[in-house]
Amino acid sequence: MTQISPWSGRLGDEQMVVVRAACGDDLDALREFGHEAVPAAYAGVIEPELVDLLLAKRWTGEALAPAIAAGRTMVAYEADRLVGVCTVGMHEGALVVWKLYVRPGDHGRGIGSALLAVARERADRAQVRLRLTFTEGNRYADAFCRRHGFVEVGREEQAGMPDLVWMAEEGA
Repeated sequence: MTQISPWSGRLGDEQMVVVRAACGDDLDALREFGHEAVPAAYAGVIEPELVDLLLAKRWTGEALAPAIAAGRTMVAYEADRLVGVCTVGMHEGALVVWKLYVRPGDHGRGIGSALLAVARERADRAQVRLRLTFTEGNRYADAFCRRHGFVEVGREEQAGMPDLVWMAEEGA
């Protein structure tokens, strides 16, 4: 995976936000972040038992460490507070954003856009398309993708859950 250039900037009149590659020192903060952000993201979209299953499968140290070690997870910090995370990976010739979460209460500040910009830069450097996925019914993810020029290109059935929606940049 190509290296990412750290991004930093002020989002409005707020404190400086820094987006960088995650490292092992971020592991505990990432686990805690997931346990706050994931239930909020899926409230009303999937059953709470399925949210618990997602947390148990995707937000443990064992699940997070490989993506961190491979340089596929980016974190956004404001001061010492983790405010966003984005994990990418190659799939069928495209760089896919598998996770993009912003801490509840910090939505609408440009943190997700900053994370997406770093993912887009990574895809451009690798000369591949950028795609995003989200669970059907997640209105916020759908609106975010469309606001950033992505259109739906497919759906994938998930056992016991709503479909996975695939988005790609318009014209890509």
